[in-house]
Formats: sequence, structure tokens, C-alpha cells
Amino acid sequence: MTPAEVRAKVTRSRARQGLPPTVEDPAALERAAAALRLATPSEPVVSSPRKRRRETAEVTVVVT
Repeated sequence: MTPAEVRAKVTRSRARQGLPPTVEDPAALERAAAALRLATPSEPVVSSPRKRRRETAEVTVVVT
């Protein structure tokens, strides 16, 4: 599947469940990112832009 086809499939699936087309909850996004990191451990892990913003703002975030 192309990225556009995957996006369309996910959007339709979320609509059937009464959900918005995209995930915006930071906790859900972090869980998904963690799952993807586990699925591709041989690739380098790049710090997310969201994390860099938090470090720049000098805010301590604890993810459990």
C-alpha cells in the first residue's frame, strides 16, 4: 500500500469508530512511536521534535 492508501484506510476506519481522522493525544502518539521503535530496532532513533521543544522550554516531562 502507498502512504496515501494507508492514510485513507486509517481515516475511514477511524470515521467508522466515531473518531477524528488523526490522532492528536500525546500519550497515544508516544505509545505508537514506542511500538514502532520496537518494530525497527536496527534503525537509529531520532529524537522527536516535540521532545526537543520540551527540552528547549526546560520543562521536565515524565512518561510512564
